[in-house]
Amino acid sequence: MRRSAALQAQRAALLASTEPLLKPHRLSASVIVAASAQSLPPGASTNGGGSSESGADYKVCLLQRAAKSTFMPDVMVFPGGAVDSADVAVAEALVGSSDLNAVTAVAAAREAFEESGIAIADSPVHLSHADCARWRTEVQGDASQFVRFYEQYGASLGLSQLTPLCSFITPDMEHARLPKGGFDARFYLHCCSDAATLAHAATDANETVKLAWLSPNEALAASDAGDIFLAPPQWYILNDLAGCSRLADLAAFMSGPAHALSLEYPIKPFVATLDAEDQAAGFESALCYPGDAEHPIFPGGSGQRHRMVMAGKFGQRMRYGLRRDAIELPLKEAQSGWYQLAKL
Repeated sequence: MRRSAALQAQRAALLASTEPLLKPHRLSASVIVAASAQSLPPGASTNGGGSSESGADYKVCLLQRAAKSTFMPDVMVFPGGAVDSADVAVAEALVGSSDLNAVTAVAAAREAFEESGIAIADSPVHLSHADCARWRTEVQGDASQFVRFYEQYGASLGLSQLTPLCSFITPDMEHARLPKGGFDARFYLHCCSDAATLAHAATDANETVKLAWLSPNEALAASDAGDIFLAPPQWYILNDLAGCSRLADLAAFMSGPAHALSLEYPIKPFVATLDAEDQAAGFESALCYPGDAEHPIFPGGSGQRHRMVMAGKFGQRMRYGLRRDAIELPLKEAQSGWYQLAKL
């Protein structure tokens, strides 16, 4: 389909701009904790509505953000949050590196512990409920205490426990709206089959108000039914996870060639022209991702599609669809200087 005049103007303005973004993107990190169904705590919430046919031997930890949140209220997310400046020293102490990948992975593990009570380690960390609550409070108050937590229990954190999946960058319109700017959100996968690690999984009763364990298909069905609200990044990742039904195969599946595009290129969405067939199917808008013909930073070939199509209102019931063609890599970066990351 021919690009609209508005999209052509958007692309031309972006390519002509040499000014850095006034507000840099903040770095954040999240963990998709995938746990074997048999290892979940007794009484764990395992169905958020929609279909009960999971088709998988694992469940994923999802947290509902509080209604008072200024960012994505009521939306179901994976445990995670902003990278703290202290995470640089914490990464050096825990994994012996302070490069960006190590820092974001360690921050993801820290945020998972703070928000869900799940301690990611090379071997299980056995905690009492009271000790878990105490350490969560201490780490929430001071990120550097994450080092003391591992020292206290003789545990270690290996980067092999966290499989990188993708990164999503806040769209320009949302980035401009947020007082501190948007995020470069890095996502990792952690597969767990140890019941002790999951025994004290719970919300922090502040930023998050509900914790549920759902298979990818259950979560997608619950989203379609309007029982839970998912943002595009969470839906996109769950849709990919749904392609693998075995926990034992999940990390290799998500690191495989089929996911090279999202592994190698940051997903920054731009508004795209809605194709006629998607309009006919009742979709109302589209966001294009790297490899899509209309993406202004990493465009694919003519007519190629890598995009989310949507209907509904964000924060309420949404219907999503993914259009993703086989796209030849590498992609050529059409404009440099388009991205600025805040200093840690």
